[in-house]
Amino acid sequence: MEQGIEQLTACPVCKSLSAAFLKVKDFTVSHETFSIAACMGCGLKFTNPRPDLDSIGSYYKSEEYISHSGSGKGLIPRIYRLVQGYNLNLKYQHVKKMTRLNKGRLLDYGCGRGDFLKLMQKKGWQVQGIEPSADAVSIASSTGIEVGNPSSVSLLSDHCFDVISLWHVLEHIHELNQAISQFKRMLKPGGLLVIAVPNYKSSDASYYREYWAGYDVPRHLYHFDRNSMKTLAGNHGLKIAGIHPLWMDAFYVSMLSEKYRNNNTGIISGSWRGLISDLKALKSNEWSSLIYTLQPVNSPGI
Repeated sequence: MEQGIEQLTACPVCKSLSAAFLKVKDFTVSHETFSIAACMGCGLKFTNPRPDLDSIGSYYKSEEYISHSGSGKGLIPRIYRLVQGYNLNLKYQHVKKMTRLNKGRLLDYGCGRGDFLKLMQKKGWQVQGIEPSADAVSIASSTGIEVGNPSSVSLLSDHCFDVISLWHVLEHIHELNQAISQFKRMLKPGGLLVIAVPNYKSSDASYYREYWAGYDVPRHLYHFDRNSMKTLAGNHGLKIAGIHPLWMDAFYVSMLSEKYRNNNTGIISGSWRGLISDLKALKSNEWSSLIYTLQPVNSPGI
């Protein structure tokens, strides 16, 4: 693909220098190879160089990218939709537990087709979404849910949300620090920023390496561990109030990784590797995906 490319000269979280880490292929759309750099300070890994903001959209144009279209074909996309139903309820239970609220006001940034918003609205929450994909916005808006594009975030009021959620979205945002600053501005006193991201220190990531579906280059611009997330939060006056697993992700990610590595569906072998990853995480706490709950440092503890 002929694309605009940008090169980062320092870590976007701590501004330290970086070293080459891994070369990873885009298995979903372009089949190009991208480099991942490792920060020598906070531990963040990031795709570098990467398509710029004006060019990244073409890397999402595939039926395989089902979080926007919902139309992926084959067995693995069907499994994704089954897992998604379970995860939606897990996300609701997580928000309810961490906020101790039965209802409130929630912004889901990168809401896709609006499935989480529909569930939260059904549970009595006032909901609003932000989504860059026009196709996904059309699907979400058809259900009556208010969804804007990222450029509308600056128009939202200060201190207006009890919860802002990003479910596997933060790793896609080019202007990382600007986004975190905006989220903090919009949180009510005591409000929570809930961020789920892949964890490159998980067992499945270590096992699959350049075939690990959690890297998903170049759409995933950043690859987090606990320390890099803690550093990012601290830079913006936020603290980590809790870290919890999305334990089903290990199975789906491992199935995709098997497909990338062996060019087959990998249902059995991927499920087995996902189980191994989760069993190891019971001891290490390094799950395939982690939910970080952040709040301003001057907020009361949870």
